[in-house]
Amino acid sequence: MASLEKTKVYRLRNLPDHLDRQSAAELIASCVDDVSPQHIRISSLAFAIDPWTRSPTQTATLTFRGCTLDPLNSSGNGERAFAVPGLAKPLILDHHFRGLTPLNEVSQERHQYDCIVVSGLASHPFGSWQPHGTDKSFMWIRDELPQYLPTIRFIAYGYDTTLKPSNSFQTIPDLANSFIDVLRADGWSSPTAKPLLFLAHSLGGVILKQTLLMLAGSGQKETSIANLIRGVVFFGVPSQGMPMADVITMLGDQPNRDALVREVSVKSEYISQLEKQFAGASFVRTIKLFWAYETKTTRTVTHWGGDKYSRSGPDTILVTRESATSGRCFDNQSLTIQIDENHSDMVKFPSGDYRTRIIASKLADICGIPQMSQASQVPNSVFLSNGDAIKDQVPTDNSSVVQLPSIRSPVTDPLIWDDKRILTSLHAPERDNRMQQIDPQSKHSFDWVYDKASIGFSQWLRNGQGIYWISGKPGSGKSTLMKFIYNDSRTSELLHQWQSRACQITSSFFFHYRGNSVQKSFEGLLRSVISQILEAEPGLLEVIRSTFCDLFHRRVILQDLGSLQADIYRLIGFCKIKGDAKLNDDITAIVQSQNALLSLRRAINASLDNITWHGEISHEAEMELLRRRDELTIHVLNFSMDQIHLFDNTFGEWGLSEFQFKEIIRSWGEKLDLDSHIRRLLRSQGLQVGEKTEQQGRKSHGRQNHDNRENFLENVERGIKGLLKRHSDRNHLRIAIQDEEWSRHKLEEVLRRLCTQSLFDLDLCLLLDALDEYDGRPEFISGFLKDLAQEASFPRTRIRILFSSRPWNVFRKEFRACPGFEIHEHTENDIRNYCIMCIHDNVLLSPKYLLPLVEEIVTRSSGVFLWVKLVLHDLCRIMTLHRHKGDQLKNYLRHTLGSLPDKLDEYYAAIIERVSPGSRWETYVVLESLARSEAVLPIQDLTALIWCSMTKRYLVPKQPQRGEPSLEQAEQLIREVTGCLVDIDRWTKTVQLMHQTVKEFVEAPQFRHMVLGHNRAEMTEENGHSFLAKHLFLINDRRFATHAREAERTTGLSQYEFFTSVPHACFDTPTVYVGDLFNEKAAGHQQISSPLALAVFAGLQLFLEDAYSADKSIVAKSSDPLLCSLVDGKENGLSSEDCIKMAQSLVSKGFVVERDRKGIGEVVIRIWFDAVITWRYQANEDYVNLACLFADHLKNTNYSIDWMERYDAYSADNQISGSILHLSPPSVAERLLDRGADANASDSLGRSPLDYLLVDLSAHNSSAHHLHESSLLLIRHGGKLRKTRRKEWEAFMQFLQLSGFDTEIFRNLGFPAWFRTE
Repeated sequence: MASLEKTKVYRLRNLPDHLDRQSAAELIASCVDDVSPQHIRISSLAFAIDPWTRSPTQTATLTFRGCTLDPLNSSGNGERAFAVPGLAKPLILDHHFRGLTPLNEVSQERHQYDCIVVSGLASHPFGSWQPHGTDKSFMWIRDELPQYLPTIRFIAYGYDTTLKPSNSFQTIPDLANSFIDVLRADGWSSPTAKPLLFLAHSLGGVILKQTLLMLAGSGQKETSIANLIRGVVFFGVPSQGMPMADVITMLGDQPNRDALVREVSVKSEYISQLEKQFAGASFVRTIKLFWAYETKTTRTVTHWGGDKYSRSGPDTILVTRESATSGRCFDNQSLTIQIDENHSDMVKFPSGDYRTRIIASKLADICGIPQMSQASQVPNSVFLSNGDAIKDQVPTDNSSVVQLPSIRSPVTDPLIWDDKRILTSLHAPERDNRMQQIDPQSKHSFDWVYDKASIGFSQWLRNGQGIYWISGKPGSGKSTLMKFIYNDSRTSELLHQWQSRACQITSSFFFHYRGNSVQKSFEGLLRSVISQILEAEPGLLEVIRSTFCDLFHRRVILQDLGSLQADIYRLIGFCKIKGDAKLNDDITAIVQSQNALLSLRRAINASLDNITWHGEISHEAEMELLRRRDELTIHVLNFSMDQIHLFDNTFGEWGLSEFQFKEIIRSWGEKLDLDSHIRRLLRSQGLQVGEKTEQQGRKSHGRQNHDNRENFLENVERGIKGLLKRHSDRNHLRIAIQDEEWSRHKLEEVLRRLCTQSLFDLDLCLLLDALDEYDGRPEFISGFLKDLAQEASFPRTRIRILFSSRPWNVFRKEFRACPGFEIHEHTENDIRNYCIMCIHDNVLLSPKYLLPLVEEIVTRSSGVFLWVKLVLHDLCRIMTLHRHKGDQLKNYLRHTLGSLPDKLDEYYAAIIERVSPGSRWETYVVLESLARSEAVLPIQDLTALIWCSMTKRYLVPKQPQRGEPSLEQAEQLIREVTGCLVDIDRWTKTVQLMHQTVKEFVEAPQFRHMVLGHNRAEMTEENGHSFLAKHLFLINDRRFATHAREAERTTGLSQYEFFTSVPHACFDTPTVYVGDLFNEKAAGHQQISSPLALAVFAGLQLFLEDAYSADKSIVAKSSDPLLCSLVDGKENGLSSEDCIKMAQSLVSKGFVVERDRKGIGEVVIRIWFDAVITWRYQANEDYVNLACLFADHLKNTNYSIDWMERYDAYSADNQISGSILHLSPPSVAERLLDRGADANASDSLGRSPLDYLLVDLSAHNSSAHHLHESSLLLIRHGGKLRKTRRKEWEAFMQFLQLSGFDTEIFRNLGFPAWFRTE
């Protein structure tokens, strides 16, 4: 064993999950000779980054102290395995830190973000972040950053970029592709993956930029990872290259000189193009970036002789300030960080370094989270409305010590869960899409699956146990067979045993690689299976309720929210009330009164003397009322029961009159009035508290002679408020648990409880298709199925699983002992019949030449229908084109058949190779466009797409116009450039990729290079989204906006050059190519009048940046109705986030809001538009946020807009003009009033904003809370009445009083008051 020259940091993997640091040290000491636990210092112990494992393990980082032995035994690969009896996997000790290493443990409840740390060129993944010196016990990212950011899990990523010696010729895209593989394999494509942050140094940042671009431009799985990225802190990452002449000299003729090092040198065109695209992609994705730069020189590399090199040469600046910040050091210094170190030392912070806090603050800024965890609230005390505790308000003499009455028996808060809401949240709309998309077995029959005794399928359905596996090669008809089995009545007949009393349920899930995350993820599988089980047997919903109750109680403990009973006892104890049996009973009654469902039923029984509800109708009516109460609880802090939605047809259909409805609500509100219950309890104990908190506050305020008593009562009032607030917080917590996204952990817990339920006997059969299309590790899903199907694992639940997949090795290993069959070994007759049918159906060909080849096709097909389809297409094509006949044609056909590849991916590549090099661009355009399109594309649209791809600028359409080439010519062209990789539907005249495997082929990273060759591929910046955007724009299809946005997001480049080259006449005058899209009357939309308006409409942020760079005044001087375009874009599918970003960009570039009067009016009117149409009085928060932004930038806060009265919203005869303030919700109104808006401005009918607020049919939300808040806001800013009569005002006050609001404040403010002109 070699002696250690200096301390090294090691990584230990595969530690059992139950070990603590001491136990881990003892375990490794037992494995390494001459090492005791005292020699081992474990600095971190965290669960491994492996979400797919069924048996989680831990990873430690450690050092060996006072030890002169090398624990790796100088192993060549830098790691050593230790077999430990009783452990499934050996412990692995290494120093290289390759792959992912967790640096800190974060509990599941606190875990919010993952931050991956990427080192630079020839750097150690861990050691490069440590300070110099022999003591390697400290690393700032592991040991200090988590203290500031306890919700972030930090992870080191290691990769090999050894400079010398090296025979590697990996490129930056290669390294990025490997990084993507790691991210995908370790769970960040999962729908429940945490958002991502990065710390990247030097080359690590270059790799990260390339990674983002590759993620953004790939398939859905990769795009989902790109969407997780929230921000990056770059340390000395070159955007303009680095001086690498010394390193290039050192490398000599090594392959990494040109493959890797030259790519980051100062002469690299690659680096500048990468930075341009990354800047665009990160901008449109709102990825927040910070740029750290060095301010000390670095020694260059010099030759010492032989193979020895060191950094002892002349000083140089490796990465300049401008290069490290991509120029931001000049125009946006807030995003830059100066570090006064050289290039290497700029990430080596020592313990306690102030710069660690700076980096923590930048990460906190990215996440929008506090750096430090907040101090926890004081336990065991009555909490006040302002967050203080009553015990802090009690005098310090001994007589005032709070004595809590003894609690006779704990009573938990009543919890009501909405079964319908739970089922709705579980049921993903896409659940059954894949099965519906599978073609029926029209070309073959699968009856044999039930009839063949040799495969034992029917026998397994009747009496089998565990798992049955149907395997098959790609394209062999597995999914079609699974759909056939699921729908065939024989399946359910065989599964059901007439003598069994068990509840039999069949649940299915069809994995779909081309679908969204729900359709291919583990979470999607769990949601689908659970929802189908609960829909089939609602009695099992009790399992969900118990799960939610347990989750609620865990979070109550975590957030220290206590219980209503405990809070009441603490209040009683503070008031020095002696407990007795009657008090205990009274408190229990108060707690039970908060059972909303029980209280509602009592209110119904009391209100409906002669009417009886029964069955599902009454229960659904009750649950609908509870849902509406919960909705109000979410949006309104202090709502009154009368705010539950106005009586509507829902309750009318259930036999309720409006009077009965209101009586029920009134009675229900009284029973749930916790404030009144608490006050009655205190008064019954001799404590004179007021009826309501506000009234008591005024009464006690006047007692000048009883200061101590007054302070005491004020504290009691504050205690009541705190109690109500905590009760409200618990209720919000219940609603949040019910409405939150289904995490993987929660889904697993629910499924576990369903399997272990003891309510009744359950016979469950899971039918799972395409397990190979699961978006995760096959080892994980295999282990899950085996665990689920184990016999005798569950007391009253029997589970059997039927699944299909490709015959991957991992599946063969896991399921080789299970019954099943390979479908391609049983479909010979189906394929034979298919071949014969296809040959005879082609009336243009003579069957005699092809029929003799059928048996060879059947034999070579290995049961793969898709391969047969490709072969028949090629053979038929040869017969059509070949001029010879007879034996010559027969021989040529047989020779061709013999030369065709047997594997699909090789066949696809061969098809591409057959395309003429002169037509490869068309091949790329067509296949890329089909892969990027969510819908099938018309045949002739594809020829137009090819024309659009020829240039980045607008081309004048050639005559004849659209319609030529003919349909037949267009179809022939598509077939020529794609081989038979597409399906053409001649009936609908549309085209789509022929199979999922073709889409996988097209989405592969190497596809562009395969089709275009290396040189043209490197020059090609556009993808299918780019082509589709241009084409759809030219045919007046508003879907162009979606693809133009996606083109920016996936390429990082705008299409500014194309859209600005379109003649202005095309925007102003409808033409064949640019018509109705730009004609407001014809299209029914706002006219798009210019390229700038188009960019706003489509949310093209990079376009706007390019336009502004070309002309700094383009936005400020624009006369286009840009706000109208923005509203129109939102209604066309522009997301709320993109709308806000576009609006912020416009105002930051000098946009004058008043210049678009109609547009600002549209924004404000649409706040209430849905309320007008649907009579649901809820403001549209998306437009509220837009209005707030524009209100902050109005030069004239009394700006006038036009709107229609709500009772006749579609009639131009009822147009009204008035200030924005008339229609503003509180958040907008407050901004306007604070900036000087006239609170008494009159509309065209002479009404002030306060008048309009009180009009019965105004656009405003009619809830008491909204009217109370808005009217007080106006009055406090000087608002008065103009047209409202006294009786109308008194009716308004009565309405507020009945809704539980204090109206005394209005009288104190001198109301009612009318505006009087001088």
